[in-house]
Amino acid sequence: MTPTASSQILCVAYKRARLQVQSSGSKALTLDPTFDTMFRAAILLNLATLALGLASSDLQVTLNAVASTVSSVDDIVISAIVSNPTDKDIRVIAKNNILDTSATKSFSIKKEGKDVLFAGIRATYDFTAEGVYATIPAKSSVAVNHTDLGALYDFETYGTGSFDFKASNIFQTAPDAPVVVIDTPAVTVEVTDDVQKRQLVPPSLSNPVCSDSGKLAVIRDSLASARAMAGGAATDIRSHPNSAEFNTYFGGNSQDEIWWRMDIIAGDLASSGTRIIGCTDPANICGGNGGVIAYTLVATSNGQIVGSDVSSSNSQLPAD
Repeated sequence: MTPTASSQILCVAYKRARLQVQSSGSKALTLDPTFDTMFRAAILLNLATLALGLASSDLQVTLNAVASTVSSVDDIVISAIVSNPTDKDIRVIAKNNILDTSATKSFSIKKEGKDVLFAGIRATYDFTAEGVYATIPAKSSVAVNHTDLGALYDFETYGTGSFDFKASNIFQTAPDAPVVVIDTPAVTVEVTDDVQKRQLVPPSLSNPVCSDSGKLAVIRDSLASARAMAGGAATDIRSHPNSAEFNTYFGGNSQDEIWWRMDIIAGDLASSGTRIIGCTDPANICGGNGGVIAYTLVATSNGQIVGSDVSSSNSQLPAD
């Protein structure tokens, strides 16, 4: 039963009840059993439709590779068209999905069935910001092109060959609204020569960086606290190898591996890596109405995540 049909049932039931009132002179609204059932069903259906907000049929996504064969990852261009066949404008979150052309994850990529590691930005958003959303006009569409993907995915580890791009077609009208996923066939691009990893942001020595002394103190204190907690966890793993805490959080994993990871965090000194923790915006995606509060730049090596830079907009990082 469609929402239109349910509305018609509701109207018919109301008219029938109105006629009963007019003919009997009664001030009470009564329905016969058949129309009472229809009336209740129509109301429930309308409420359910309202709660859903967005249906999978409300949007259509088309994905295309501008060129099916390229010599370099620099030449990969994936175009996407999001269409709205309905009679009303649709406003959706346009971050971390196919509508997002920033350095976030808009695709899952596979080569010979293996996932290609994402190495771009993982952002936190202010969903009250208008720039987080996009409106697809009624009976119209929005087109976007995705470029510079060589800095966002670890193509280098997987070598030359054919890569399958699957769009992230996850849509919501609001953060707490139901999620609608639209299935779209993947597109394939063959890279014949250059798959070398590109740098999204030039690397620098690891060090808390911020021109605001108050915020810099917050960063340093937080880093010291993280190191201390990781050091305590590493010590506890060695002294209580079969503790309930270890089994709860890391059960099934190698104790030596977990200890090593914690020890690395505990020893995360400025001289030991290329990780920045700062209040600047090297990727230039904070500020304005874009809604980005903070993000990490993921670092990869040999198909593994090995670290990440952490950045926050100046206006959002608390001073205490």
